[in-house]
Amino acid sequence: MKSMKPHWNVVFIWGGIFLSLLVIHHQAANVASRGIATQSAEPADAANGPNMAIDENTRPLVPRETCALVPTQNDPWWQLDLRSIYRITAVSIFSIGDCCHEQLNGAEIRIGLRNDTSNQRCAVVSVVQGQRIYDYECGIMEGRFVHVVLPGQWRSLTVCEVQVFGAVLGKPSMLSSPY
Repeated sequence: MKSMKPHWNVVFIWGGIFLSLLVIHHQAANVASRGIATQSAEPADAANGPNMAIDENTRPLVPRETCALVPTQNDPWWQLDLRSIYRITAVSIFSIGDCCHEQLNGAEIRIGLRNDTSNQRCAVVSVVQGQRIYDYECGIMEGRFVHVVLPGQWRSLTVCEVQVFGAVLGKPSMLSSPY
């Protein structure tokens, strides 16, 4: 997660007086491990199943060690069902860093109440050579499902770790949804 440093906001108020406020952003908890992960196709090896992307191992050395691998197909996806509705503020995606860039570059992070890949988009992953961690601020999005979708024909998706930062709003049966 990006460091959340205190910063000063200057606000102009009546009579030409300036008021300075210290704003401190609080980090929300990583709630990903509370969920159930699935993916669009079974991996060739059970050791690379969808739960590997929420095992809290953020330093894999090779993809086979602790990453979810979605085999080659059209528009592969990885999904996290948080089992409750959350106010989600940020998502972090971890990759290997020096391997498999094409298996994450262009992936869309989607968050919402629907159990499909058409939820609202938080971000699109833009891979940088050698970078392993991709942090995205989502504003405030409400959702139960987090998807990492890699649009395109004949693509493979590799996700080594997903962290979802937010706070629970309630169980799905307790909240009404227009969806």
